[in-house]
Amino acid sequence: MTNKDNEPQESARVRSHRRVNQKLRDAISKEAFEDLKDVEIPQKKLDWMKRTYQWGVKADLTDSGLKLGALNVGIYGEIPDRWDDQTRMPRGAYPMPGVPPIGYSISEKRDLWADNAADLYEEAIQRRWAPATDIPWETIGPLPDDVEAAVCQLCTVLCQHANTEIETLGTWLHQMSYGYHEVKLFLATEMFDAARHFEVFRKRALSNGGGLGLELKGDVKRMIIESRGGWSETALLLYLLRGLFTFTIYRYGSILANNDAEKA
Repeated sequence: MTNKDNEPQESARVRSHRRVNQKLRDAISKEAFEDLKDVEIPQKKLDWMKRTYQWGVKADLTDSGLKLGALNVGIYGEIPDRWDDQTRMPRGAYPMPGVPPIGYSISEKRDLWADNAADLYEEAIQRRWAPATDIPWETIGPLPDDVEAAVCQLCTVLCQHANTEIETLGTWLHQMSYGYHEVKLFLATEMFDAARHFEVFRKRALSNGGGLGLELKGDVKRMIIESRGGWSETALLLYLLRGLFTFTIYRYGSILANNDAEKA
């Protein structure tokens, strides 16, 4: 039905429901007001607004935008020789009393800090690549069975290498103090990069009629993952010793590649 202005009219049932709902709202509001009128409203506590070590900070923009390293101004750029706080408090924040400790084992600057960590983080997030689209998968064609088996076995090994890096970094990241967050952020990008390596080699093994090959015994991988000598010693094993070996495999794999996808 429409009114004289040709607009839809509400039915009697709709109008009745609307009146009932309004009465219910009015009754609830009145009852709630009666219950609350004797409640004492406490004074607002705004003292938290003054709990800061330094206010009025404004980091400088660069031609490349607002970078992580540009935030290290004033007290926020003071890198302590030792970070004794055992919570997830960001460097420069005002501490909250009574927060339960987490128990970081790496709190010395000499064991963790790198002056170029912020720059490495910026470079890592800018040089992103996606295995799904940045690898020319369409260039992969049929290969002899023995060649395909060799490629798939190589991919299986490199998947294990990537898994080792992910697990190792994940083990150590939660033991690193937040006083050196630049290093933690960069290592998080390393974990993500290792995940992409795992993704790309698994995709190659399963994209051309082959499959995953034989698992390695993994003595070196287990030694790296379970290393308790310290973060510096673990990083030495992971990146200089095992990392150089992995890089050599990459180089020879690129030289012996059968198509553009494997070269990428």
